[in-house]
Amino acid sequence: MKANRQTRVPSPNSIAARLSEEQGLRLAATSRPASSYRAPRRATAGDIRVDELARAMKNRLASWHPKKGEALGSPLEFSIEKLSQMLAEAVCSGDPISVALIAMSLHARGGDHQVIADQARRALLRGSRESLVVDAERYRKLRNVTDDELGAAGVPCISLPLTAYDSDHLNGTDADAAVDAYTPKAK
Repeated sequence: MKANRQTRVPSPNSIAARLSEEQGLRLAATSRPASSYRAPRRATAGDIRVDELARAMKNRLASWHPKKGEALGSPLEFSIEKLSQMLAEAVCSGDPISVALIAMSLHARGGDHQVIADQARRALLRGSRESLVVDAERYRKLRNVTDDELGAAGVPCISLPLTAYDSDHLNGTDADAAVDAYTPKAK
């Protein structure tokens, strides 16, 4: 088809008539191809949700101190490992906008998926270990209530129900034995 084209003389009122041949070539080289003038595709529900998330992310970034948003992209302040840990913590906090912002930073830096997964897993395990330590400390407090404080109003302690209206308050090795003997019923 190109071989059949004939060079037409431009209309005297057209832009092409006023441009030199070199300028015409430059303009043609920078023009968008005809395929880019197609009608845009219709937005899908997924496109709309992505746009809503992007808008929420931009609003969050705008509400932050100007340096904080830029800092997420700085490898000196936030390494891939640190961002991965922050991602795991953000997932646990339940804030999808924070998750998206941190994921965006990891994506922009080209973080290796395996490194991100390993660091996020470590952060989650560290968090569960920390909560186990807190639970163990709480148990120690209950276990170490003195005999004269057992059953006193306002003093938390371990109690073993005997009937609907009667219970024994336990501490020390008695509390340990009662907790160790308890087996939850299967549901």
